[in-house]
Amino acid sequence: MSYPELLTPSEKLVDGKRQLGIPTVVAICGSTRFMDEMTAADRALTWVGKIVVKPGCNMKEPSPLWADPVEAEAGKLRLDGLHRAKIRLADEVLVVGDYIGTSTTAEIAYARELGKPIRFTHPEVDPAPAAPYADGICPFGEDEAPGAGCIKPAGHDGAHLVTPGDRDPLDD
Repeated sequence: MSYPELLTPSEKLVDGKRQLGIPTVVAICGSTRFMDEMTAADRALTWVGKIVVKPGCNMKEPSPLWADPVEAEAGKLRLDGLHRAKIRLADEVLVVGDYIGTSTTAEIAYARELGKPIRFTHPEVDPAPAAPYADGICPFGEDEAPGAGCIKPAGHDGAHLVTPGDRDPLDD
């Protein structure tokens, strides 16, 4: 007698979100020096119907919440764990900014371990850039010929590297 395969917690989450009609969830990652850019990305993504989760505390700005150095260190660990939970919750990740530090690099590695699609506002800072599409086939269903109908707004230009989420309001 064969038994059905049980769903993993991640698969249950995906299935539950689908059944409930939950829109795509995007986790924004990046240095808190880019909080203004994160807010702009949040606004653009929310406007097109996506749920956005992003850092909620900028510890580079003074606050009584983290004025005590001991509490600040404990809070940083708590916030790191919370942000990893946001990445687990998300369907995709957007990395904002033209600089990636050690924390953001670790978040990108974590998202990749989970198989999350990752996009960058500045692809040149990706620590492991996407490979060119295989066999001349764009993963979005069209061939590589210029103007062949790729959903990337500019189509293929010979240097086109495709990552999940290429069709996004931030690309326009």
